[in-house]
Amino acid sequence: MMNNYEHTRGYMVLTTVLIMSAILIVISVGMAVRGSNASQIDIQTHASRQAKFFTDTCIEIALLKLQQDVSYTGNETIPIATETCEIETITGTGATNREIDAWSSVNGAIYRAQVLIADLGPPIRITSWERVDAF
Repeated sequence: MMNNYEHTRGYMVLTTVLIMSAILIVISVGMAVRGSNASQIDIQTHASRQAKFFTDTCIEIALLKLQQDVSYTGNETIPIATETCEIETITGTGATNREIDAWSSVNGAIYRAQVLIADLGPPIRITSWERVDAF
């Protein structure tokens, strides 16, 4: 027959195991959520980089078209792989003081860039090439 001490000791061990299990579950769930958040950040970072790449590609295409034909006005969608980028209406006329605005969106990540061109050359003289929030 068991005495009170052995019953109490058994309950203490059982309670300790339950508490430790609960702590481990909380830690595991926390790590899983944190890992999931990190994965989402990685996916969003990748999408942002792709959007930048597509936008820059669009600008390069617009520069090439402008060099071939100074009357090129943009305002077109360019397919790239499975995505697209947009060249907005190119401002200015002739071979000097032109502006190209382009953008792309990948999985909700939008990248907009604006390029100011001093002279279409050759060689092309670009005054600025920068990311912008809006056109």
